[in-house]
Amino acid sequence: KSYTVHVTINNNPPAVGENRITIGIVDAAGQPVTDALVRVDYGMPAQSGKEATNSRSETLLKGTTYVTPINFHMAGAWKFAVYINRGGKIERVAFSVDVK
Repeated sequence: KSYTVHVTINNNPPAVGENRITIGIVDAAGQPVTDALVRVDYGMPAQSGKEATNSRSETLLKGTTYVTPINFHMAGAWKFAVYINRGGKIERVAFSVDVK
């Protein structure tokens, strides 16, 4: 990959309700990336008797990081995908978090 991506969530551990996700992106030369469009897709897989949930959030650049609110409506395992669009080239970073 051509980027190093650092993701933090203001609540540790992530909690049900409003959270804030901060994404720092550094290029191969070690320089902060501040000219990308960054989107966060997140959701929870289907569970017994409940449909899967999927949400999308666009980020705002604040200094050298990208920030967006995230609202977890229930505890459990949530899947994330961060899409970095820079110059028409899109890269995806995926991870999961356990919401308490």
